[in-house]
Amino acid sequence: MMKKILVVEDNNPFLIILCQFLSAEGYQVGSANNGEEALKLLENDTFDVVVSDVSLPGIDGYALLDHLRSRFANTPVILMSGDLTLAPSSTGPVGPNALLLKPFSLNELLHAIRSALNQDR
Repeated sequence: MMKKILVVEDNNPFLIILCQFLSAEGYQVGSANNGEEALKLLENDTFDVVVSDVSLPGIDGYALLDHLRSRFANTPVILMSGDLTLAPSSTGPVGPNALLLKPFSLNELLHAIRSALNQDR
């Protein structure tokens, strides 16, 4: 069965690139431009992994992570950030499964997703 990934990114050209790449890799992909859209999608559908930018308008990536940890604790979360100062001090049960610092390669994203799917939370 195809794994479903939710990508949350407010930079629309980058969002399109990520979604097209992940679709070509065989994943079913949902997308949201902000945290509010992501929460609406999460209420109506299940995803195997959530990939989210940290800097989002309104509900940012960390608030989205907190919501996921409280409602969907077993859903792996990969955060992306271009600002090292926004990075969490560690990953773990309450933090993201991975943090990708922009710019990153699409292969780095693919590796992080595959690793997250293989982790037991």
